[in-house]
Amino acid sequence: MRLYKFFYSTIVVNYCFIMDRIIIPLFSFSRVKASITTILSMELFKNTKYVLLLLFLFGVLLRVIVYFLIPSLYGLQSDSIGYYLSAVNGVEHGVFSTYWPPGFPLLISLFYILFKSNTILILTSFLIVIGSLCGLLSYYISLKLFKNRLAALLAFLFICIQPSFLLHSPQLLSDIFAVMIMGISIYYILEDYENHNRNISLLLGVIIGFLVLIRPDYIFMIIIYFLLVTISHHLLKIKVEKLALFIIALMLTLTPWLIYTDVMTGAPVISTNGGVNFYIGNNPNADGRYAEPYGLTSNNEGYSMGLTYISNNIVSTISLYFKKLVLLIFTPYILPWELPEHHFTISEIIYSFGMNIGFLITELIGFRGLILIKKRQLQIFFISLIILINLTLIPFFVDGRLTLPLLLIYTIFGSYYISRVIELTLKIQ
Repeated sequence: MRLYKFFYSTIVVNYCFIMDRIIIPLFSFSRVKASITTILSMELFKNTKYVLLLLFLFGVLLRVIVYFLIPSLYGLQSDSIGYYLSAVNGVEHGVFSTYWPPGFPLLISLFYILFKSNTILILTSFLIVIGSLCGLLSYYISLKLFKNRLAALLAFLFICIQPSFLLHSPQLLSDIFAVMIMGISIYYILEDYENHNRNISLLLGVIIGFLVLIRPDYIFMIIIYFLLVTISHHLLKIKVEKLALFIIALMLTLTPWLIYTDVMTGAPVISTNGGVNFYIGNNPNADGRYAEPYGLTSNNEGYSMGLTYISNNIVSTISLYFKKLVLLIFTPYILPWELPEHHFTISEIIYSFGMNIGFLITELIGFRGLILIKKRQLQIFFISLIILINLTLIPFFVDGRLTLPLLLIYTIFGSYYISRVIELTLKIQ
């Protein structure tokens, strides 16, 4: 155990030393310090409401520009077609597809009822706004964690410009919507950690239940809430009450859809595509990325075939899962040489490297900030959350847009680290 602590502390110390040697000099140049000092002393910067509004509008503007610069990424395509058709069928015929989780189709249904033929345009605009609101959420989460205004504003700014958030916001997919709901749940989990309030526990059950209905892989939020309540400073009686209220609200949120799928399919499930995705990640052709399921649509058959492959190829599966972990840490977006049969254009190459480099930078700076957390329980909470997100993705396949919840966390902690660096360098004359 002592040997483990020695190696762990050695790695952490060396990591912090290397990051500090890279980042601190970037903010130590006289011109950089002068520019930062000028910005921080501006009258406008002192008015938090105006700064938040400007950051929000800046985030929206960037996403609108990206939408018009790369129109091929947006509109109805891939999974978004399935979501849209499920929503339309639900509105017009009262039947939602059980293949897709219901959360995002329900959102589309609301827009379809209100706007009909303009649904796609208005929904895209809404998701662009949601993408910028994720920055506002990061501001409030950071403020609650660190009580540091500069760190919170930087978190907002970095969400506005982080490549993955910027590119995926206008897509008609559930990812950015799910990340926003996750951000709300993290904020209230922190609120719940600080106080004993029955209403917060109930509210969290509803929010996280709805989040699971949007994307079932976010089930890790249920586990992580249990963990934080368990290790919190509250009395045992209060912990039990919190968890009981949370479970009641969670089940009340999930039960109507589970009853619906049980009637429609004979099994109470969130969606019937879980098995298909599991097979995509566990089959003879699986390489850690998306692999064509070759017409497979059966949930049970997908799980059965995937588990059969794992049981017959244990060594290969371990190697495959290790490769997925490496991809998740270093290159969540497909690299040009992974698809030799596809001739990547210059713009596609720039996209691939830009998204991966943006992810890696955010990750590295985020971990440095995570080390700065003073409260041991919260540090355990967020480290566990990062681990659970990765463990949830590994059995399936690695796709860059699925790392958005990780990026939200990395950005919040990375911003705190950068704010500390700025404060340090400004003190040095």
